[in-house]
Amino acid sequence: MILLGASTLLFDYKLAEVIPMMRDLGYDGVEIWHFHLERTREDIGKLSRLAEQYEALITVHALSWDLNYCSRLPDIREASLQALQKSIALSRDLGAKTVVVHPGRITVPNDTPEANWPLLIEGTQKLVDYAESVDVTLSLEVMEHIPREFFIQPQDATYILEHITSPSFNITFDAAHVPYNIGLIDYFQAMPRVGHIHLSDCSKTKYHLPLGEGTRELDQFLQHLNNIKCTLPIVIEGLEFERTPQLAAKNKLQFDRWMNLIRET
Repeated sequence: MILLGASTLLFDYKLAEVIPMMRDLGYDGVEIWHFHLERTREDIGKLSRLAEQYEALITVHALSWDLNYCSRLPDIREASLQALQKSIALSRDLGAKTVVVHPGRITVPNDTPEANWPLLIEGTQKLVDYAESVDVTLSLEVMEHIPREFFIQPQDATYILEHITSPSFNITFDAAHVPYNIGLIDYFQAMPRVGHIHLSDCSKTKYHLPLGEGTRELDQFLQHLNNIKCTLPIVIEGLEFERTPQLAAKNKLQFDRWMNLIRET
């Protein structure tokens, strides 16, 4: 399996530190959050060369906080699309082939998903067209079942793929976003054209816990991925504001424990 660590596991470090640290911890590479780079303001060319030096696979998580390309305000929609195009361009400049994008969401009280779907399709198509022009694949993330999100289940992914058929477009499956009463494997199998996987633990009340600290059947899910010989990038997510590698190391250790048990069976 190809295992990456989200750069936010080492959020207080510069990305020039994150890349070698992740490799030293045993990860195959890093999913660089664009917002992380906005904080550190590092040279993109240097990071690209560093990734090549350490043979680190790089993917990019696009800007998402404060953005909504389904806003009913045209200026907000346009600003959001422009920011996301910068994330796509960053992916190109870093040599990353995949950029993960959060879909737009509902912001108007009493609004409906049906009223927002045309904006989601139109905006996503614009982003995919741009990604295709710079040889980057856009992976749209299926979100949590929480208020205001409406791109939240396999049927939604199927629907948008019927409208956007570019080979430069696929879906990100996030294990923490699966409703707690539905099995991960069933949900994963129902999800069309998955090109990217996010992995973190969760409980009935908390998302994105460290691996092994929630109650999800992640070991069974990894067993399934191993059985089907999954070659998709798997990104362990989490957010650590302190200057410590503990969270990144803890997640990698638990992942290795599960994989060792899987290989022994």
